[in-house]
Amino acid sequence: MTSSNGRVAVGIALVVCIAIPAAAQNGQSVPKYIAPVNVDTASLQGPRQPIFFRHDVHAGQSLIPCLYCHFSATIASEPGIPSLQTCAGCHFVVAGTQPTFQTEIKKVRQAWADKTTPQWVRVHTLPAFVHFPH
Repeated sequence: MTSSNGRVAVGIALVVCIAIPAAAQNGQSVPKYIAPVNVDTASLQGPRQPIFFRHDVHAGQSLIPCLYCHFSATIASEPGIPSLQTCAGCHFVVAGTQPTFQTEIKKVRQAWADKTTPQWVRVHTLPAFVHFPH
């Protein structure tokens, strides 16, 4: 990840994890976040996943609470990967607004139809003594 992409990612994480919940608790309106469209995924660092998932779209733009997908985060040392059923439950209704989003959503629907779980590539592992803080 380049340093500018890293700063953007940290900024998005701070907005999602701090500003949005704080505003919601105080009854303030939250400014609408519009996720940028990324058509050049080949330029991104890290392993290629079977489905290109974006936290900035799901948690940032759509404001889906972390625990909706990562239900075990409060009791496990890792947040866990959501089940395909969790993804498909929304994406049979939500088809995506951009062609790049629609392509990835079709992969979710096809995996559900084929009864196959995407083979995610592990990015990191937390040691047993580390507890996921949120």
